[in-house]
Amino acid sequence: EAIEADKTAKAAEAEKNKLPTEYKLTKPEKSLLSDEQVAGIAAFAKEQGLTNDKAQALLNRESQVIADARQRVAVEADAKLAEMQTTWMTTAKDDKEIGGANFLQNAEGAKRVLAKFGTPEFNAVLSDPKQGGFGNHPELVRVFTRIYKAMGEDAFVMPGAQGDKNNNKTFADKFYETVTPTGGVQT
Repeated sequence: EAIEADKTAKAAEAEKNKLPTEYKLTKPEKSLLSDEQVAGIAAFAKEQGLTNDKAQALLNRESQVIADARQRVAVEADAKLAEMQTTWMTTAKDDKEIGGANFLQNAEGAKRVLAKFGTPEFNAVLSDPKQGGFGNHPELVRVFTRIYKAMGEDAFVMPGAQGDKNNNKTFADKFYETVTPTGGVQT
């Protein structure tokens, strides 16, 4: 009986170590590997004489290496972007045109331009770090500050408060008046 069990164990071990003609590999959940990359790993396993279990272990390892690399790159990119945005803010605050003592006023003017003309999608690109977070870029602040200054402060204008000399005229009189060749008005 012991000899028979030993034969069965050896047969099972031999079957386990037998090289497959076709590898049956399963990508780990949320793997970033493409089907072509899995096929490449299977071809490499065949060249190296790996069993299906060892090929699966190699696939799992490669998948984890790629996931770790992607995570590391994302963290590094986020850190670089945060550093760049801090530099932009410092540069804007120190800028001769938009920074210094007038920085808060200029920044508020730039915000008003965005509030008036910016779409929600554009504002998201400017404020969301994942989409660029360009809202603090000195050149963008400069452009919006210049637009704000060109627009001037919003003011409420009362009808007739502009010193209209024709206040006593009716609409029809104003509408049908004609300009004479000497620049005068004829009704």
